[in-house]
Amino acid sequence: DFADAFRSFDFGFIADGMNLGTDFVEVFTGAIYAITGQTVIGGFLVYATLAYLGSYLAYRAFVTAFPKENSTLFAILIFFYPSILYWANGIGKDSLMLLATGLAIYGAALLINRGRWYGAIPLALGVLVAIWVRPHIAGIMVLSLGVAVLWRSMRHARSNPLMAVV
Repeated sequence: DFADAFRSFDFGFIADGMNLGTDFVEVFTGAIYAITGQTVIGGFLVYATLAYLGSYLAYRAFVTAFPKENSTLFAILIFFYPSILYWANGIGKDSLMLLATGLAIYGAALLINRGRWYGAIPLALGVLVAIWVRPHIAGIMVLSLGVAVLWRSMRHARSNPLMAVV
């Protein structure tokens, strides 16, 4: 129904179904089906590509945040660990959340570790996608970012015990 609405530019029907969570995923899948045709294989390939992009962004975040660590081991884990490779590649929330998480942590790594202001763009996109798909996970992402920023600032305050307490 959503694919047909997209093809006929009936955005009123789409707006009626646009809520958070499962409703958003249904609308998003309808948009994909409007382009690929109503085929499960086409939807699967698009969602698998989005999940792979999320895994790649997580890898880039690791390399950015920990340049001296074993990036090969992390690459093997993030690209070939069975629960990431298979579970998150189907049509549904999981692949979108892997993309959202990859975007958010890559943006956070750019902001925190490199001081790059443009890291706010993928961070904001990742949190926005997470809000649409799983709002409670988006809240956890924001809290985690706050903890990471505090941890980073505490690391610089270790030489002064009073600053570490503050």
